[in-house]
Amino acid sequence: MYISYLRKNTRRLYRQRGSALIIALVFLLAMTLIGVTGMQSTTQQEKMAGNVLDRNLAFQAAEAALLAAENALNQQGSAAPGVQPNTFAPPASWLAFNWGGPQPINYNGALMGISAPPSYVIEYLGNIAQAGGSGSSQVVNNRTGSLGDDYFRITARGIGGSPNAVVILQSVYRM
Repeated sequence: MYISYLRKNTRRLYRQRGSALIIALVFLLAMTLIGVTGMQSTTQQEKMAGNVLDRNLAFQAAEAALLAAENALNQQGSAAPGVQPNTFAPPASWLAFNWGGPQPINYNGALMGISAPPSYVIEYLGNIAQAGGSGSSQVVNNRTGSLGDDYFRITARGIGGSPNAVVILQSVYRM
């Protein structure tokens, strides 16, 4: 009787070991899939964080070039280097503009982590005289001696850590 009991229980042990192995393998496969998916998500998040950093660097570079152009206009007026007449296309075509040509002025300041120096273009938009009402006098521009204010459009382009991260900023400067 004891021998038949052992044979019966031994058969159960073998069956249980086989089913436990299959369940363990399925569980291991599920954990592997979860781990691989988690790694892909982490890798994607790291790429996005790197792209945000590159764009932020490009934005800071374009801001620095924009500020340099405004300072040049403030100090030298329309005699600032790179002032062009308003012969350029509308603002939408600045992506196709030849930023490597002779017209843009490169920013000479020290910026860390960018792949190329930022540059800017200054366009003279013209002089807009202030309209005076009856009995009012028009104000003379102290810098140019003309009536009204001179307007300039500054377009700055910054490149981030990779050449694909490009930011273009524009401002209108009144003197």
